[in-house]
Amino acid sequence: MTKETNAASIRNYNLIAGFFHLAQMVVVLVLANDFTLPIVARYMAGPPGSTFAEPITLLETPIGLVVAIFLGLSALFHFLVVSPTFFTRYSAGLASNRNYFRWVEYSISSSVMIVLIAQICGISDVAAIVSI
Repeated sequence: MTKETNAASIRNYNLIAGFFHLAQMVVVLVLANDFTLPIVARYMAGPPGSTFAEPITLLETPIGLVVAIFLGLSALFHFLVVSPTFFTRYSAGLASNRNYFRWVEYSISSSVMIVLIAQICGISDVAAIVSI
């Protein structure tokens, strides 16, 4: 295959993958319910050595929305790399065995997912979640 054929097929694969991720995001949003997981803060109830006061819920994380955001980020970056503005840079990176766009996307989307996975595993304290 020629370089042009490879570039065209890579562009098509990214476009198809972007639409699949976008479709998954829409399906998740349609099927999502109002299930949330709390992020809480705990404060001391008195002088050092005393017990903690009741936890304060800072926010509720909507699970369906966060999963949809993860899929949306993936769709966004697939569409970004096929755009006329970035495709040349993306192709040049692939030609030199580098995929900077994917690493940037992973750095954002993996952060979203690791927080969600931590919450699903029972971590709800804001200090623990921020430190992740």
